[in-house]
Amino acid sequence: MKIVHIITRLILGGAQENTLITCKLLTQRGHDVTLITGPAIGPEGELFEQTKNQKYDVIVIPKMIRAICPLYDTITYYQIKKHLKHLQPDIIHTHSAKAGVLGRYAGNALKGKWAENLPLVLHRRRKILLVCRIASLAAAFGPALPSASSG
Repeated sequence: MKIVHIITRLILGGAQENTLITCKLLTQRGHDVTLITGPAIGPEGELFEQTKNQKYDVIVIPKMIRAICPLYDTITYYQIKKHLKHLQPDIIHTHSAKAGVLGRYAGNALKGKWAENLPLVLHRRRKILLVCRIASLAAAFGPALPSASSG
């Protein structure tokens, strides 16, 4: 599966560290993962070093900053949408407020453009784990699972 995670900043923090762990584990399970983030601006410290030598891609959108800025937020929305259109993910998982809103709007605007009902846009960690587990079952059992068209 193609999975895109979107988070506002890769600063030292629980949500960011959790996102990096999730990206790493998903790639280990064979998924094609991309992380979209803004620059790590702030006194907290950054986590970009932890993305080096990983099997997922990282895209930095320079204008995706924490502060509300209508001009930068509009630019960021269109850049996220452009990257998503190019990547054509099955799942978009957003984290944090800014990336959550912009990522969900961009993802939902593209729903159905490359596959029916895709991308699936999520904002909570438990949902992504459920979807990945369902995808693993579907891959394991393949044709044994009924599809919507077989009903």
